[in-house]
Amino acid sequence: MITGSRDPAVLLVSSDADQVRALQALLESLSVDVVVASSGEEALRRVLRRDHAAVVINLELSGIDGYETARLLRLRTRTAVTPIVFLSGLELAEEEQERAYHLGATDLICGRFRPTVLLSKLRAFVAAARTVQAARAADSARAEFMSLAAHELRGPLGVSYGYVAMLQDGTFGDVPAGWERPLEIVIHKLDELNELVDDLFLTARMDSGQVATHTRSVDLGVETQRALSRAEGRAQLLGAELRFSAPVARVRAMADPAHLAKILDNLINNA
Repeated sequence: MITGSRDPAVLLVSSDADQVRALQALLESLSVDVVVASSGEEALRRVLRRDHAAVVINLELSGIDGYETARLLRLRTRTAVTPIVFLSGLELAEEEQERAYHLGATDLICGRFRPTVLLSKLRAFVAAARTVQAARAADSARAEFMSLAAHELRGPLGVSYGYVAMLQDGTFGDVPAGWERPLEIVIHKLDELNELVDDLFLTARMDSGQVATHTRSVDLGVETQRALSRAEGRAQLLGAELRFSAPVARVRAMADPAHLAKILDNLINNA
């Protein structure tokens, strides 16, 4: 997971000071924040403070070795899928290579290697991290826009509701013959607009993680029948017919009843 607007970070985990300096120089061209940990223990503390585009681990660490460091990183939710590149100055046996990948290594570079190979791999990881950052920024801007748009629509909708209600109750005089039906249609259309505004608010809150969900087992047939009942009034107004073919066996699913109801209402209203 990559959060925030600052540059992506690459975590270097090595107790070899010369190797760290060489890797820092190598990464200068990527315009990333280089975070250094001299031990596995320190690396585990570093990942608590921020997210990283990739983690480069020297297998020959002092204290907790590189294998154990990777295993512990994979146990943490925030680093469960973070790319991990193992470095080793030794040519590893096949079983050691298998162990590295089994523990979650994204790549393994051992023996003598060309720095450009590592740089190319990290460049791809950093580019992916920047793409995630841009996508999250776009999602945030979209959610903010929808929330603002929904808020701005509330005012005109409230005024429109008020004037139509006054027309219906005779505030401006007797309702002319033949106006009842058009006014009913206007009210229903305003209801539809109000539902759209509610959907905008809900979507904006969902995008920002502000909507709580309460999942439980629900009967989809029962929930569909309830949604049809809610749509009956509108169907009659439009001269539409609603039909429901119940499945032979019950169909159950784990869902939030309130969110499911909103989905079913939208599907039926769109139809």
